Amino acid sequence: MKKFFKYSIKVLFLPVIFSGCVSLEKATLDDSHQLAVAEDPEYGVPVLKFNKGVVEGFSNEIYSWWVANEQLALAKKGDTLKIQMKNVGPKWECFGSAITMLDFTEASVLKLRMRSEGATAPNVSIRFRDANGYMADMIPNVKVPKSGPFQDFYYNFTGKWKQAWPESKEVDARIINEVLFFINGGGAPYTGTLYIDEIKAIPLSELPAAGPAAVGGIIDDFSEPIDSWWAADKINLMTEGEELAISVTGAGPGYECFGRAFAIKDFNKADIVRVKAKAIGDSEPILRGDVKDSEGRVTNASVISHKIALNEYRDYFYDYKDKFSQVYPDNQTVNPAEIKDILFFINPGGPAFEGKIYVDEIEVITRQKYNELTGQGKVEENKKEESSSSSSNTTTPATVSETATAKETPASSASEAPEVKETAKAKEAPKAATTATKAVVTEKEGSSRNKSCC
Repeated sequence: MKKFFKYSIKVLFLPVIFSGCVSLEKATLDDSHQLAVAEDPEYGVPVLKFNKGVVEGFSNEIYSWWVANEQLALAKKGDTLKIQMKNVGPKWECFGSAITMLDFTEASVLKLRMRSEGATAPNVSIRFRDANGYMADMIPNVKVPKSGPFQDFYYNFTGKWKQAWPESKEVDARIINEVLFFINGGGAPYTGTLYIDEIKAIPLSELPAAGPAAVGGIIDDFSEPIDSWWAADKINLMTEGEELAISVTGAGPGYECFGRAFAIKDFNKADIVRVKAKAIGDSEPILRGDVKDSEGRVTNASVISHKIALNEYRDYFYDYKDKFSQVYPDNQTVNPAEIKDILFFINPGGPAFEGKIYVDEIEVITRQKYNELTGQGKVEENKKEESSSSSSNTTTPATVSETATAKETPASSASEAPEVKETAKAKEAPKAATTATKAVVTEKEGSSRNKSCC
């Protein structure tokens, strides 16, 4: 019986062993024998194939969204993100979320549906970070009108997948995995509520065409609230009567600035900005003026500045003819047909200024109007007399007083603007946080920006 059992065992196992050997000899690495192993894709999902281009519709919970500090609070209201803010802006407080890795190469225009509530209208900047950690921070911000209905706002990233701060880098639009927002970045503190209904990517062909640009006209006469203006920490803006009163405390060495956006103007046809201003203080401050186009490029290659006289209003003319070039953060040609922002620097890079500057009116004028205001173009015998009589209260268009360097020039966010960042300073632009409720870190000496979003 034992012999039979041993024999049976051998007979039973032989086919199995034989079969196993045959299988081993025939084993190949063709697709039918491969195990499906998930691998990280080299690039993100084409954004137009991801939820029909909707990057975020807020139909799900917002667990992935974070805020820089307790000055911001996020909540859902239906399918809308509600952002409540208190004194946000000067220190570049931000909020954001990780997103599915997306490829924006075929749709680099972002359409955001937003509205706001509060005493002033917030400047809203959106930025994207790639998987390498670089952030596209060169897109102009947009102002969301207060107490109005939802509107569509557009951010065109075409050709602007670049990082300016802390160092110049190319952002890879194929591997975007984080979205960030800055409100009034580097500008006046904002308190209010912003609602974002949808973030959607669209191709450039769907970007609405801009209407015809205005030729000249008043930028501001300060007869209305100054909601459109923003300023750095060392510069305080308010109105006194129908004048803009700019209180300055130590501005200058840090390239602090102030400014505003306005309806697009065509500087091909009117390229002189008239600023009626005076100063109060122990010294005459230098007031530099730059203009920015609709793509965020700034006329910082050739600096235009004026020394503002004490105690007496005068007209100062900033002449931008043949000066539509940018050197920082990179070399670009500024589009004179689509100028939409003006930036002013006080004693940029110079001694700190303590005092006040009053501005009565800012206007874009034609060369013909300039000639009329200053007596230019009259017959020779009257020209000298007119020039002499007006010399006490007018100045001729500024000449290039210095060549702008990188440290003298505001980054767009921008800007700033920030970003823009409309930026409150020239030397740096913000980098945002990647984790929720990140603690505030110390500021650089002389900087108006808090790196809580770095």
